[in-house]
Amino acid sequence: MARISGSRRCVSTPAICSPFPRGRGNCIARADEDLAGRPLLVTVMHNGRRLPAGCVDLESARQYAQEQILRLPDHVRTITPARPPYPVEVSRALSLYQKALEAQFAGA
Repeated sequence: MARISGSRRCVSTPAICSPFPRGRGNCIARADEDLAGRPLLVTVMHNGRRLPAGCVDLESARQYAQEQILRLPDHVRTITPARPPYPVEVSRALSLYQKALEAQFAGA
């Protein structure tokens, strides 16, 4: 479960998509949303069993990680805080879902 900024409760298992070209930002959305772009998280296990996506060798995993890092803008890849920060949006559907859950559990 992931926390949505400003919330004290875990409200959803979000999907993270990269709908913007070459490192121009990401969007956190509900897993059931169909957004443009490519998912940044994939399921690698289900019911205790490894899925094909989780069966990569170490060298392939290293190469993939390096390729993904190189997709980020230069100012984000440094050790100092990025200026401007890397943009990450929360989808409208996830925001509405969060508000509905907060209203539902407001007195709990």
